[in-house]
Amino acid sequence: MRSFHSGDDGIDLTNSQVALTRLRIVAPSEDGINLSSSTLRVARSLAVDVTANGVADRDIFDLETDHGPSYVEVARHCHVDIHGVLGDQLRLTSPDLPAPGRSTRKCYGFKGFLRKSPALVYSLTQD
Repeated sequence: MRSFHSGDDGIDLTNSQVALTRLRIVAPSEDGINLSSSTLRVARSLAVDVTANGVADRDIFDLETDHGPSYVEVARHCHVDIHGVLGDQLRLTSPDLPAPGRSTRKCYGFKGFLRKSPALVYSLTQD
């Protein structure tokens, strides 16, 4: 799935479970991946660049928990290329991806393969 220069979020799922082989999102007007009580699994390649439109405060992941948890699972051996801000109240669990800095509003970036295990991104709080 590809989303280039979306007028809103790159991908926006509500109460869904979606599995993709590849996902590429470039320069959405809003956030890259917006999930509301949804699960997104990516198997081979995840590329999200929310900085390409020149706006520095867009979230890579915006995970809402209106009617249940939201999370993104990125498979082991998946190629990851993400650039932007990590959303508020997110937890990133991965031995391959670097931990975010103390302020989640700073730009985060990673390019490489998940070699050790899958990565999990999820919301810490119930809305």
